[in-house]
Amino acid sequence: MVEKSIAACCAAIEIYNKPVVPHREETFAILLVAAWELLLKARLIQEGGNQLKAIYEMEVVRRKDGKPGKRQAIRRNRAGNPVTIGIAIAMERARSLPLRPLNAAY
Repeated sequence: MVEKSIAACCAAIEIYNKPVVPHREETFAILLVAAWELLLKARLIQEGGNQLKAIYEMEVVRRKDGKPGKRQAIRRNRAGNPVTIGIAIAMERARSLPLRPLNAAY
């Protein structure tokens, strides 16, 4: 994920430096936000012991009688793919990391 983050950041800079590209500022912003989101998710996976559950949205599994149970499962979209957290949730989770919070000086 770190490599993808670096690639998205480099692509954002390349697009911004081309003067003829239409909507270059918007494209730059989108790619840079995507790079930060990937970087935060990589950090959450690293701090979570390489568990991918750290970046997926979870939902309560309903029991056979329709009532919500105690078990949780990864939320999936209509295509059946797992849904990951957004950048705002990733930032909040990174701020609450026990070893080095996001705002700690390095």
